[in-house]
Amino acid sequence: MCLWLAGLDNRQSALFGAIWTFKTVVDHCGYDLPYNPCNIVCPDSVLFHDLHHQTWGMKYNFSVYGAFWDRVMGTAWSPHDSKAQAKYQKGKAVAESKVAEARGQNSLAELNTGESTGVSI
Repeated sequence: MCLWLAGLDNRQSALFGAIWTFKTVVDHCGYDLPYNPCNIVCPDSVLFHDLHHQTWGMKYNFSVYGAFWDRVMGTAWSPHDSKAQAKYQKGKAVAESKVAEARGQNSLAELNTGESTGVSI
């Protein structure tokens, strides 16, 4: 209905849907791709929306297509903010320690069963 109100025909609607589906996928892929053509129209990139998916950032950056309403409602938080960077680093350190811990446990389990050496015990 919104596309009809905007005066878009079927081809224009399909093109609009394809472009914004691409943008949504790129914003959720977790990588800030260089030369992303969507950043020309909507400069709020992957980093902006990725902050929303962090456990500590779930109340911020709801926008995918533009941060107008996030700015109006006070839910916009820059990923370049020093507080955000500190929280990213803390979360990254916790995740890396959990991965290292899990790898250590898996290595011990493999050694106990002999799977790592190919020798069955």
